[in-house]
Amino acid sequence: MIYIFTGKGKGKTTAAFGTALRAIGCGKKVHIIQFMKSKDWLKSAEVEFLETVEKKNLEIESFGKKGWVNFKKPSKEDIKLVNKAFSKAVEVVSDEKPFLLVLDEINVAVLFNMLSEKEVLRIINLAKRGKTHLILTGRGATKNMVKEADIVTEMKEIKHLYEDGKGLKAIKGLEY
Repeated sequence: MIYIFTGKGKGKTTAAFGTALRAIGCGKKVHIIQFMKSKDWLKSAEVEFLETVEKKNLEIESFGKKGWVNFKKPSKEDIKLVNKAFSKAVEVVSDEKPFLLVLDEINVAVLFNMLSEKEVLRIINLAKRGKTHLILTGRGATKNMVKEADIVTEMKEIKHLYEDGKGLKAIKGLEY
């Protein structure tokens, strides 16, 4: 199965991690690869919790540097890390060991031309031929990616407190 969680609303990573937690609860192996995120900087509570899970069924790898990616002009280091994450994803899918592979924020890497749609379609097709289910997260999933997926959920933002100009900060435990 190929899942895509996309859209401008919140909850894409949380939905993917919830599915990962379900798989782990069933004794299945899960591998999570985070694109453009660093475990050493703004570690999400989901990652902190999942790291407490018995390691034999879970591996989490983050490929990002400290700080935000400048999506208007990504650095060479950011692009190198995206490509390193993608290479690892291809290796994991080819290995066919995990039941589930989550590619967190891979859609954003495509949206900002840090990774080609063609490469993502390639990994989708690799997963379809193998035994590993795949979840792709992040806003900006392309029409071709959506067409190749089995299940696509679009998170739609209707209202967001942090966008109204009040300068409120994200709350740990709710937003990350």
